[in-house]
Amino acid sequence: MNPNIPDVGEAAPDFEVLNSSAETFHLQQALSTGRNVMLLFYRGHW
Repeated sequence: MNPNIPDVGEAAPDFEVLNSSAETFHLQQALSTGRNVMLLFYRGHW
């Protein structure tokens, strides 16, 4: 497998992206709140 892709059950690598409100989302910052985080990735266009 690709070494850059985590296996099922492994932690996701830290990243940041712009959300739909043009605010920066940081994965580690979201995880630091102690709440669960669900990541959804969509292919295609909006």
